[in-house]
Amino acid sequence: MLPAILTAILFAGSGICGQRAAVGLGALKANALRLLLATLVLGCLACWTGPVDLTTCTAQRLFYSGVVGFGVGDVALFLAYPRLGARLTLLLHLCSAPLFGTIGDIWLVGTFLTLHQALMGGVILCGVAFALSAGLRLPPALRGAGHRSAVRWGVLLALLAGCGQGFGAALSRLAQAEAVREGLVVTGIGQAFLRVLPGMGFALLTWCLSMKLPNWLGGRRGADDREFIPGANKVINRRAWLWLLVAATCGPIGGVSCFQWALGELRSGVVLSITATTPLLVMPLSYWLEQDRPGWRGVLGAIIAVAGVIGMVVAA
Repeated sequence: MLPAILTAILFAGSGICGQRAAVGLGALKANALRLLLATLVLGCLACWTGPVDLTTCTAQRLFYSGVVGFGVGDVALFLAYPRLGARLTLLLHLCSAPLFGTIGDIWLVGTFLTLHQALMGGVILCGVAFALSAGLRLPPALRGAGHRSAVRWGVLLALLAGCGQGFGAALSRLAQAEAVREGLVVTGIGQAFLRVLPGMGFALLTWCLSMKLPNWLGGRRGADDREFIPGANKVINRRAWLWLLVAATCGPIGGVSCFQWALGELRSGVVLSITATTPLLVMPLSYWLEQDRPGWRGVLGAIIAVAGVIGMVVAA
């Protein structure tokens, strides 16, 4: 359970910093540079901790997992950030991911959640959803009729990000099962590197396409989606590179290494249910940076979600 809890903490830092970087630099540019930085760091760490064989079936499956999770999932996530804000994006993203992950486990790996795990996962998701349901009210900077179309796209993109994370996790578990059959031991850092590498390529390709096809990918005049938070760019852009550095460190470097570690010990649905508590950790940061007040529902929902995590830990 420890790696899953660490993942939730690190993803919280990555989420709020990633949202600020997406606003300051543009969503597609920030995501591509974040994954490029993470790939360089993880590549060095992976070579230091042990050799990484890119020709094995395990590596190929981790590669596919990275295309789905970091490629499709993270591009959609970063496009959703400026449209919904960090808190609402993570609500839709992380609450839908366990559902997709469980479906992926059943379909690809052939494993099911126990009744207790399913119940505790439901308690966690209900707590998170209740805590953030009042937050269906957008942050102040994103309200107004002019942003309705952006919000609709943000919801679809956040759900697509959840689908990418869920099925990416299931593919990772499939890769870990293949590693056992091949007699390989791949560290969490090595697995993170093999997943981030194709994700970086996909993100860079999407960023390049956004400059060629601006109306299709929302990258008109290279501004990406920064216009969705009016007047914020001058302040945010000065710190955007720092937000980007922290987002890369907490997300694809530290967070995903812990995530892969957790998937080696627990089912996808369990890991994704625990990481679904990430939005609760984001709430104080979101209030500080975006004046996004959670209210009493946030406190009660947090208590329910933490009770579910405790129940999951006790049962493990």
